[in-house]
Amino acid sequence: MYILDLAVADGLDPKKVASTNGGEYHSPCPGCGGKDRFIIWNKQNRYYCRRCQKRGDPIQYLRDFHAMSYVEACKLLNLSPKTPPHTQLWKPQPSFTPHTSNLPELAWRQHASNFITICHKRLLATSNALELLYDRGFTLGTMQHFQLGWNPQTFHLNTPSNKKIWLPKGIVIPTFDAQLEPLKLKIRQQDAHPKYIEISGSQKAPSIYGDPTNKPFLILESELDAM
Repeated sequence: MYILDLAVADGLDPKKVASTNGGEYHSPCPGCGGKDRFIIWNKQNRYYCRRCQKRGDPIQYLRDFHAMSYVEACKLLNLSPKTPPHTQLWKPQPSFTPHTSNLPELAWRQHASNFITICHKRLLATSNALELLYDRGFTLGTMQHFQLGWNPQTFHLNTPSNKKIWLPKGIVIPTFDAQLEPLKLKIRQQDAHPKYIEISGSQKAPSIYGDPTNKPFLILESELDAM
């Protein structure tokens, strides 16, 4: 038995919309309604709903829309059940829930603030590091505005909890909140991969620059591009 026959028997009145692939028919979905969201490919004997995303063959159709078991569907269609069943009950996809982004710990922000200040002074005193940013289109004013910095060598910072934080050599890229409290630190390595290292303890959230109120947003690949 074809799905088209089952749909007609269910009063869906499928309309032929194309002759490709042996004929394509549209109708309301027997599960979630609508007008033409339910698609039947007659030659392949398959169906798909654009809304509820149920799909399958005649056996699955009876399981989805007539609450039949696999064996019951096979019996109605005069088919011999296979072991294990070759179809599965449709399961809805879990809805997306964004993760909550927590502020860094106070001790981290204090260490980060000191590190940013030291590295910013080093940047202004290191001609080679300044040239790296000049080559990217930065001016001295933008470097100062965003408090970019330069870490001349890789080292590990010991924390009160005996956790070591890796700080590689490179351009130091801070992200601040509206009160200029550090939220995140990244370092752009010059001679190593990956190029961008997010420092442990940073806030797990996108960096936002400028006033986000009632303005368009530009989504860019890196913080330096956004600056």
